[in-house]
Amino acid sequence: PAPDLVVSTAGKEGGEWVGEDRTTGHWKAAELPGPPQDAYGAGDSFAAGLTFGLGAGMSIEEALRVASRCGAYKLAGKAAYDGQLTAADL
Repeated sequence: PAPDLVVSTAGKEGGEWVGEDRTTGHWKAAELPGPPQDAYGAGDSFAAGLTFGLGAGMSIEEALRVASRCGAYKLAGKAAYDGQLTAADL
């Protein structure tokens, strides 16, 4: 099962997490693949990437890298769905 954790994002600063065992960590934001276009859905894309990564058995750090990429790619896309990464892109 995936670990219980609390994740706090800080935009271009990355973010931090706290695990159920009180371990903590930070991650760096992924580089945008282009100029920022539309933030709508970027947080949802981040959450989906994190869920995918943890569900796939990745470590917290790996899952957060995937999540950060998902959010960054969505931020560089337009409207609700442009720029979304798929499992094949990861």
